[in-house]
Amino acid sequence: MTAAQAVGAAGATGAGGGAGGSGAATGGAAAGGGVSGTTIGIVGAAAAAVGGGAIIATQVAGGGGKRELAGNVTMEMTLVFVACTRVERYTGLVAIESADLDADPMNGTATIEDGRMTVLSATRDCVTGPQTGQSFPWGMNATPASGPAANITFTYTENGPSSGPNNNGATNVLNFQGVKSGSSITGTLRYNVRIDNGQFGIVTGAASATVTLVPH
Repeated sequence: MTAAQAVGAAGATGAGGGAGGSGAATGGAAAGGGVSGTTIGIVGAAAAAVGGGAIIATQVAGGGGKRELAGNVTMEMTLVFVACTRVERYTGLVAIESADLDADPMNGTATIEDGRMTVLSATRDCVTGPQTGQSFPWGMNATPASGPAANITFTYTENGPSSGPNNNGATNVLNFQGVKSGSSITGTLRYNVRIDNGQFGIVTGAASATVTLVPH
């Protein structure tokens, strides 16, 4: 019934005037040493090199008589590095699948499918990471979603190393909190990124948006 897209990104190294790269997939971002190698839904070895970064994507089919609520989301994140600023847009289909969407409390599985991260702008000194106009796959592997109708939630956290000699690791967190009314769920999706860069310190980014999930 559904296709859950998993994406990984890892990037080029180099200080580039203190600028960094962002990989995204839930892609984390990385500062001053390249793109983060930690990404929500990372499931295998790199399949292709794109702009100094490795992008992989895998789809897993759902089914088994389950039903799905889904809705498109768009959100923007600003990452401020030592010498530059980059603005990224994240889009995708947020979906919750369950054998019984009418149950209260409900238990199901959440994914972010068919997603993209697009660089809206990157100032001049952001030379080692994705540049303005570049776009990469983005998504979230299946994670549990549950709760009573008044508070349906899911949280996905991934920690991992990031590429480049100056990066000490990255953390990506996706959190959703919504309310079910009738046959739909309306809530807020939040995405937070934290990169510990050994040369330039801590870089953080946050994005959020309201999303309504309807029968799909």
